Amino acid sequence: MESSAISQRSARVRRLRLVVSVLAISLVAAAALIVPYVVRVAHAAAPTHAASNCAQPPAGADPTTFTKQQLALYGLPAHLPGQSQAKWASMVRHAKHRFCFPPSAASPVAMQHGLMQPLSAHDIPSCQVSCFAGLQGDSPNTPMTSVSSSWVIPCVSGAPNTTAAIWIGMGDLNGGGPFLRVGVIMHEVYFTIPTPAGPIVEDFPEYFSYFQDTGDPNNADIQSGPTVNCGDTVDAFISENDPQPNPWQVGIYSETSGYYFDITEGANVDASAAACGVEDPGNGAQPLFDFGAISFNDCIAFNGGDHIAGMLGYSPNMQWNMSPDQNVDDPWAMPVNISSPDGRFFDVDAGLCWPPPPENLC
Repeated sequence: MESSAISQRSARVRRLRLVVSVLAISLVAAAALIVPYVVRVAHAAAPTHAASNCAQPPAGADPTTFTKQQLALYGLPAHLPGQSQAKWASMVRHAKHRFCFPPSAASPVAMQHGLMQPLSAHDIPSCQVSCFAGLQGDSPNTPMTSVSSSWVIPCVSGAPNTTAAIWIGMGDLNGGGPFLRVGVIMHEVYFTIPTPAGPIVEDFPEYFSYFQDTGDPNNADIQSGPTVNCGDTVDAFISENDPQPNPWQVGIYSETSGYYFDITEGANVDASAAACGVEDPGNGAQPLFDFGAISFNDCIAFNGGDHIAGMLGYSPNMQWNMSPDQNVDDPWAMPVNISSPDGRFFDVDAGLCWPPPPENLC
């Protein structure tokens, strides 16, 4: 009888310990998930589902038949300068689930270094000169009025807590901004959960869309949008949008999942240059995600006059290599496979000198 009672108590104790262990693991996991990454984002986990406070495109409708007013209502762009009719039709027809940013209530902040600031040697212990790899076209006399491109998000995994940003944008990388950009951030999530049976390691890549306007007095930091997936084809654009006071329309669309966002931003943007490329965020302080190769398709800009071209179709232009000294002999990443004279089709390759120092001095 006594043995039976002890056995029952032991069973209850084991069950209680199991419950306590599960609760402890859940709390540790929750704490790990809310620890912010080095890349500063508006919220750590980007929502997947569209908010319900803005108009969603009607199911079964063909957006290519919409009027200009209807396109604007559902956050869809009109036909962009230089964009083929087939590409525009594919983009808007795949737009199914609209993500809506909440109204901003943030207090004004100073312009941020990192993803959007020009880079200088004393700020960047790793990149020194350039934390960006891609193409830039300058139009100093006639402001740019649009830039657009598309790419496929690579299915790769990086080292723990590494990050890379793929973007298109306005603003001269040799200048002081303000900058306006839109793209996708790739981050390798890594954390350890202690358990009675030993540590559990979580290690996986995540991808989310974002935009950033460093000229916005209320939100100069990264604003994260819906999550995207590896293998998704995404289309991104920035285009002049009247009327004032928000003359820029910014959007990114996943043709694979149908999720997209659009937003209008203010006028304080450096429109003297446009660019497409990949960046090592946080002034290079955070290790770079090994993204392999990114293929930019139809990376084109329009300067509001009569010139529509890839970045190398403008003069001056710049081929940026991600390296300590802009040296083409040992870059960590650089534009390659430029398959058109004006540079509208090209790759950014991260495998030329990998990993970056100090692990590899090339």
